[in-house]
Amino acid sequence: MSSCAVSFIRKDCDLHRHYLYNYRADAIDHSKDSIPESTLQQPLLSEPPSPGGLESGQTTENGNGYISPAKMKATDSPKIPSMQSTLQAMIATFCILFLLKLVQQAYLDSLPLFSGKLYGWSSSQAGLMLAVFGLTVIPVNTAVGQISDHVSDRGLNAVTLFITAVGCGLLMCGGRPVWMYFLGGTLVFMCTVILEGSGMSLMSKIMHPSLARGTWNAGLMSTEAGTLGRLTGNLCLSLVSRITGVDTDSEVYRFGFMLFGLMGLLTVSNLGYMLAIWKRLAA
Repeated sequence: MSSCAVSFIRKDCDLHRHYLYNYRADAIDHSKDSIPESTLQQPLLSEPPSPGGLESGQTTENGNGYISPAKMKATDSPKIPSMQSTLQAMIATFCILFLLKLVQQAYLDSLPLFSGKLYGWSSSQAGLMLAVFGLTVIPVNTAVGQISDHVSDRGLNAVTLFITAVGCGLLMCGGRPVWMYFLGGTLVFMCTVILEGSGMSLMSKIMHPSLARGTWNAGLMSTEAGTLGRLTGNLCLSLVSRITGVDTDSEVYRFGFMLFGLMGLLTVSNLGYMLAIWKRLAA
């Protein structure tokens, strides 16, 4: 091939390269003109909003649909109540669990005294009555589970405390007549069984999250309250019996009046404190 032909081919290739370069430059200029300026000023890399962060029609402060992770966490996370705001409610539920074991222990330990001294029952007959009370625990708890779906825990606790106070008032009569004593004992035992379930349920709902995750959770608190209640019930029984005596029928009547009068007073006081902080017990 001659040198003239080679030079002609090189010039033709250079001309095509020149036209191709100018075409690409014009295309880039036109594409820049078609893009809005606000879009060019936005950062190329931005964090997309969370799928549940924005609702339809909702805008953010800078108008670009971006919410910072810190702000999303502050708005989405539920408000945790302070320890001081839940302290009174926790005291009320602790007193309920303490009181139910106190009243229950005082009644069950004093039952052989009344049945033996006043009614002439044998120990076997008194034990049979306690066994009948024990058999009612499962049906009562089943009924409480059904009722709790329609009644709030604080309402169930308040009504049960009121009935417990009525039962203590009947037991203050000391077995005169006989049906009044056993009706009062039945109300007291049944209500203490109900309070054990509803009180623990209420405590688990109003307890501060930091305590619920730690050692002092609702299970331990209810166990300690029940232990202290049984201990205090036995101490009250011993103290009142030393004050009044239990040798004669009149002393037994006086013993029942003082013992269950004290139990009724504590129950009414607990109910009054619960009503005073009623709004704080909302779960």
